[in-house]
Amino acid sequence: MTSKSNKEEISPEVAKLMDIVSGFSKIQLEITAHFAEFLYKSTRTLLKTVCMYCKKEMGVTEGEGISGDSGSICPECWSERFPGVPYPEET
Repeated sequence: MTSKSNKEEISPEVAKLMDIVSGFSKIQLEITAHFAEFLYKSTRTLLKTVCMYCKKEMGVTEGEGISGDSGSICPECWSERFPGVPYPEET
């Protein structure tokens, strides 16, 4: 069986996977790593940016991770709430 590192509990699924992979040759490990990277990169997600005041959709960003909405503030709502303060530029 596999040993625990840093006294963290390892789930039975992860322990089983570690046991399987421990028997892999170097080439099998490389192929598995490339395949895992491919799967990760092929699961792109979309993050929709919405103004937290007027709910206007401000754009969609492609990324990696969890899809959903992100709060921001549109230029119109910014100028109403912060008169005289320039709208922040994207970095």
